Amino acid sequence: MVVVFKERNAGRVTILECVGRQTAGEGKEALNDRVQALLAEGRILLLLDLSQVSSIYSQDISVLVRGFVSTGRCGGKLKLLKLSPRVRQVFDATRLFNVLEAFDDESAAIASFE
Repeated sequence: MVVVFKERNAGRVTILECVGRQTAGEGKEALNDRVQALLAEGRILLLLDLSQVSSIYSQDISVLVRGFVSTGRCGGKLKLLKLSPRVRQVFDATRLFNVLEAFDDESAAIASFE
């Protein structure tokens, strides 16, 4: 299933809600394309809400890292919100918490951009 995105803004922060199962192929490229489009629009403070993503595969981690690097090059930040237990396991196994910040509370996540 392709990931569906819902966007909303909280001040200067763009919250991108990802819904569905993040998988290799179309879903992976859809996420990358959307992040790159947001950066091209000058929306460089990105918060990916993964609360509706049931699972993520290790090969899809490259998309998140690529988004993190691209956002940083634009002078922005990419952070994660509300990881499911299964997604959190993948992040623990790959030690991505050393690179990407993840939050359980949306208000705290938004405040962290300042």
